Amino acid sequence: MKLKVPMEQLFREHPCNHMQLVAGDYVPGLAEACNKLGIGYK
Repeated sequence: MKLKVPMEQLFREHPCNHMQLVAGDYVPGLAEACNKLGIGYK
């Protein structure tokens, strides 16, 4: 998998020990859900 950000930035902004990944572009739907729930995102 190729990421668009350096690993250092990824780990700094998401300090967790796991990630969930899905195939496809779900960004618009996730952004809408975050807005409705009052959850921040980048």
